Amino acid sequence: MNTKPTNKVKDRELYASLVKGHKANAVVVSVDAAHLNHPGSPVWDPVDNVAPLLALLTVSVVSMFAFNELVGVAMLVLSVLVYCAVVRPLILQRVSVRTIKAATENIHNWDLLWKKGGLAIMLTGTKSSRVTFPHDWRDFVTRRLPQVNLDGTEIYNAFKRAEDDGADLKSLDDVNMQQSTGA
Repeated sequence: MNTKPTNKVKDRELYASLVKGHKANAVVVSVDAAHLNHPGSPVWDPVDNVAPLLALLTVSVVSMFAFNELVGVAMLVLSVLVYCAVVRPLILQRVSVRTIKAATENIHNWDLLWKKGGLAIMLTGTKSSRVTFPHDWRDFVTRRLPQVNLDGTEIYNAFKRAEDDGADLKSLDDVNMQQSTGA
């Protein structure tokens, strides 16, 4: 895969725009954690996946020897339910957080995880503009991502909080005037 140096520079600029959009909550980066949680995946952690299973199995086996076989089997059934209802969702959440952190760290990680099919991007508040692997994330950033200015993020978030709290937006002070006058 030979890419021209100018394409690498443009890719870095597009990636920087994507990360800025993600930090400003203009873009949602979602993770298919179940798809990425397997050996060989760059975000798979054997401790996350094996340790809980070993702990639950150990409790069942110890119960079997400490009490009797019926208690051990009951603990094994309970362990399966606990794993499915509690442990597995926690593992997938940890994989998801680890994936987003790695993907927004540098473009190499982003490309690797994108090609694995574990990431999807969409504009905040929409479902129709969702883009996943076979499609090009660069095209999405170029065509759909609004220009995001991180310096204005705090102003936008304050405005959004006021709007969500049901404040009368006409009575809000002009934030831009406050910044220019130093108030």
